[in-house]
Amino acid sequence: MKHPVFAISGVVGGVATFRWLRDAVKANGRECHIYSAPGFDGRSVVPELTPKDLAFEVQHDMDAIYADKVHLIAHCGGGPISLHLARLLPGRIASITFIGSYFDPPTPDWLGKFDELESLGLDGFARARIHMVVEDPALHERTVQAYLDTLASGLEAARSIERFLSKYSHRSQLFECEVPKAFVVGLADKMVAPAYQINYGSKAGAKIFALEGIGHSAHMEAPERVAKFGEHFWTAVET
Repeated sequence: MKHPVFAISGVVGGVATFRWLRDAVKANGRECHIYSAPGFDGRSVVPELTPKDLAFEVQHDMDAIYADKVHLIAHCGGGPISLHLARLLPGRIASITFIGSYFDPPTPDWLGKFDELESLGLDGFARARIHMVVEDPALHERTVQAYLDTLASGLEAARSIERFLSKYSHRSQLFECEVPKAFVVGLADKMVAPAYQINYGSKAGAKIFALEGIGHSAHMEAPERVAKFGEHFWTAVET
């Protein structure tokens, strides 16, 4: 039985940033849903999120499509969120695939990025940061627009998730998590060092899928390749 996929974004993300991967996963014959955290995609902001809040919401979304189990695919700060879900929804998370994820509290530079946004404006911020997000210049404009679509409705939500992630170190949770894991690592990632991801993934017993010439956002830069790897990984988990 093919379990559906739930895509989980980090501080900035939602339907706008995951739609290409969703379409690629569906093209392989698997159901794929994008989880929209509070404040994104027209939803109300929850100022102080907790792991239980997020687990309750994802469980609600799973129940709505009658899914007993799901595979999570998580970008950046969505990785730690997924670890909370695996802990709080035992038996319902079939696997986690991490893309550009980190498992330590954000650095002061990272935490200050929204102050930079306020001084630059949404468009200026997106364009100033885009070289950190995707490697291929041909994808810059598409990615800028996706981030603008997300931030325009989700700036306060992004701040809320940022505060949530800054409260925890998730290193021990990663190593203790017994759910099958995979790491998709863009070897040109400028936001989360590839060596960091490979080191943590190897220690966690995860499968590693390293992509030359891909930056921080493989789900936007190489959605078909990520979906193909994912399908092989998910099928192996299910058999």
